[in-house]
Amino acid sequence: MRRKHLLTIITMAAFIIFFVNLSHALVGIEVDPPSQSVNSPVNITIVVAVGDDAPSAMKCNVLVRFGDGRSWINSGKCEVSSGACMIRTTHTYGSTGKYKIEARSDRCSYKIGPAVSTNVSIFPARPIQPQPRKRPGY
Repeated sequence: MRRKHLLTIITMAAFIIFFVNLSHALVGIEVDPPSQSVNSPVNITIVVAVGDDAPSAMKCNVLVRFGDGRSWINSGKCEVSSGACMIRTTHTYGSTGKYKIEARSDRCSYKIGPAVSTNVSIFPARPIQPQPRKRPGY
């Protein structure tokens, strides 16, 4: 299922580059899983589409805000000349709720399109159920 979503995002990147004529864009964010329990990590993949006309030394920081009150953090640097750049990060939420994850570019050597966002739902951690003990011989 995860690969299907990533393939969809990369397909969107190709569409934007070739048909919309936007050379470089933050295309999307994939959250895996889209729902998670409190204090469990969420995997986040940010896709940046880069057109063939990018400067040979295109460098761009990608900032992420996880929606839990913290400010923007630098999640990595995209350094490519064409194709798609994928930046992966993880985040753990300490309380339940629906959070908006946002990504934007910062300090790019070339203009990149607008910010993108997605949501993640965090639910209470499930208590661990004790397993019944088996008696020897049974």
